[in-house]
Amino acid sequence: MKKIWIFAILFFLLIPFSFAGCSFDSPNVCAKNFESRNEINEVVNKFDSMWKANNIFSGGDLKNVMISDSVNEAESSVDYTETNVQIEGVDEGDIIKVDGTSIFKLTEKGFVIVNVSNGLMEIASNIEIENYVPKEMFLMGNKAIIIGGRYEVFEYYGSREIGVNLCKMSYMNYSKTDIRIYDISVRTNPILERQILVEGRYLSSRIVDNKFVFMMSYSFSFGDETNYVPKISDSTVNDGVESEIAFDDLYYFDNIPVMEYLIIGNIDFVESDNNKIVGYLGLGGEICVSEENIYICDNDYSLQFKKILWWINYDSSEKPQTRIVKIFLPELLFVGSATIDGTILNRYSVDEYDSYLRVATTTRWWDESKGTQSYSSVFVFDANMNETGSITNIASGESIYSVKFNEATGSLVTFLQTDPLYKLDLSNPYNPIISTGLKEDGVSMYLHYIDDTRMIGVGRDSETVNGIVVWKGLKVTLYDVSGTNAVAINTIKIGSSWSYAEILNNPKSLLYDKERDIFAFSAEKWEIDDSNENYIAYKMTEQGLYVFGFTSGTLTLKNVSTNITNFDYDDWYGYYDLSYDFVTRGARIGDYVYTLSEHKICSYSLSSFQKISELVICEFVPSIERFESEIELEN
Repeated sequence: MKKIWIFAILFFLLIPFSFAGCSFDSPNVCAKNFESRNEINEVVNKFDSMWKANNIFSGGDLKNVMISDSVNEAESSVDYTETNVQIEGVDEGDIIKVDGTSIFKLTEKGFVIVNVSNGLMEIASNIEIENYVPKEMFLMGNKAIIIGGRYEVFEYYGSREIGVNLCKMSYMNYSKTDIRIYDISVRTNPILERQILVEGRYLSSRIVDNKFVFMMSYSFSFGDETNYVPKISDSTVNDGVESEIAFDDLYYFDNIPVMEYLIIGNIDFVESDNNKIVGYLGLGGEICVSEENIYICDNDYSLQFKKILWWINYDSSEKPQTRIVKIFLPELLFVGSATIDGTILNRYSVDEYDSYLRVATTTRWWDESKGTQSYSSVFVFDANMNETGSITNIASGESIYSVKFNEATGSLVTFLQTDPLYKLDLSNPYNPIISTGLKEDGVSMYLHYIDDTRMIGVGRDSETVNGIVVWKGLKVTLYDVSGTNAVAINTIKIGSSWSYAEILNNPKSLLYDKERDIFAFSAEKWEIDDSNENYIAYKMTEQGLYVFGFTSGTLTLKNVSTNITNFDYDDWYGYYDLSYDFVTRGARIGDYVYTLSEHKICSYSLSSFQKISELVICEFVPSIERFESEIELEN
C-alpha cells in the first residue's frame, strides 16, 4: 500500500494534475482508494440510494502472476501477416493467429493448431474445453493466450438443468472470464500452464511491450454485500483458491454512481514484478489502448444525478455528453478525465499521437420546432487531459459513420444522403483544421491508410429515391488524400442491398499486406432476382475472401476465393448449415493465402490463386440433427 502511494505521488508530480475539483459537482472525476470493506459498503449503499431516488437503469490477488519461462520467438524464416490493429505496436486478440509454421484458430469449444508448409496442412492438435466459449486469442512467442467465457449450469424454464455447449452461442451471458495460457513449444502437445478466472464479462485485451493487458466488466446487485468486491482465482497462486481483489487495488469516483467495475489486469512476460490487477468502480464503455495509456469513454450521467426526479422533468433537448477517463498503462493508475459534447461511434473515434488525445463525436438532440438535430466535432487534449483545440459544428444534420487517424492527420466520414469525406490536419493540436469535404454516393464505414497519400474506404453504396436514402451493395474505394481534399480514384461495387462484410463492423477481419499488394476481407454477395412477377427474391451468388490490389495506381479485384454460390434465402436451417463454410478470415504465410471458416481451412497460391489443399478442422453437424436433439432433450 505504501509503495503504491509513494509511486502515485511521484507520478503526479512528474505529470501535473490537480486533485482539486473532485467533488460531486465537478465535471471531472477523481479516483479514490477503498481502504476497507466497510468503506466499499458505504459507497455502494450511497450510490444505491441515488439510483433509487433517480430511477436510472442502467478477484483474488494477482500479485505474483507471471509466465515462468522467458519468451522466445518462433523460429521461422517464412514471413506472414498479422492481425489488423488500430494502433501500431499494440496487438489485439482475434479468432485466428498465425506464425511462419502454424495457424491457430478458435473453435466452438477451444482451439486448433494447424501446421502448414507450402500450402499443405495437417492438424497438429485440437484442444476442447468443457463448458467454455472462446472469445479471442493471442500468440506470444511459445505461449498461446486463450480468453473465453465460463458458463455456469442454470435452470431452463424451471424444468431441467442445461449447460451452454452449442456453437455460435458466444453472445449469451456468462459469469466469469476464463483466461488460459498454454505452452505451445511442441505444437502436437500444448500444455496448460496457467488458468485465471475473473468474475465479470470480458471486454477487450491487448499485448503491449511484452505485457498482456485484459479488461472486463463486473456488475452486481444491491443488497448482497458479499458481491460488492470482484473475485479472482489463479491456478498458480494459493492453489487456485478464489479470493477477492485487494482493497488497495480498488478505486471509486464520487461523481460516477454506476455499480459496475472496470477490471484491468496485466501479465508481464518478462518482469513478473510488474504484474497487477485493479478495479475501478463506475467505469465502462468503449476502450482505446495506446502504447502508454488506456482511455475509457462512456456517457456522462453526472448531470442527471444533480436533478431531482430528472426522469419526470426529462428534457429531450438536452445534448448528450461523453466522459473520458485516462489510465496510465504501465501502472494502471488514474491520470485524469474530461467531459465533451456528443457521443463517439466506436474506439476508432479515439486516438493518441505525440501525447495528444484526439476524439471525434456526434451530438444529437431533439428540437421541438425542427425535430432531430445533429452535428459532429473533433476535440484535442494534452497529456493532462486539458483541451487544447477543437472543431465543432461539422456537417449539420449528419452523423459520423467512420473515423481514422493517421499520426498528424486523419479522415472523418459523415452521412445523411451523400458521403462527405473530410480530411483532418491535426499537426497543430491548438488549431486543428478540417477540409471542405468530398461528397459522393454511399458511405465508407471503415477507412484504411496505405500511406500519407492513399487510403481505402469500405462501406455501402446508396441512392436517394424521393428524398429517401436506399442502401445498395458494398463499395470499396481507393482515395488520393495527398491534396487539400480527398479525391476518389476508383470504386468497385459488390452485390445488392443484402450483401454484407464483417469489416464494416470489425476491422480485425481485414487481411492487409502492403508488400504483397493485398487488401482482402470476407463478404457475402447477394443479388436481386425479379424474374418472378409475384415477388422479388434474393440469392447469394458468392461468399468468400475478396482480394483486392492497389499498388498499380487503381483498385483492382484480383480474386474471390469461394466454394459457395447461388443460394436462395428461403431456408433458415440451410443458411445456418451453409454458414459453417463461410470464410471469416484470411491470412498469408509465405507465398500462400489461407481462408478460414468454422468447418475448414483452404490454401491458395498467391501467384495464381489456384487452390492447393483443403483441411477439415471441425465436424459438421447439420442443424436439423443439432436442434432436433435439443428439442428431444427439452421434451
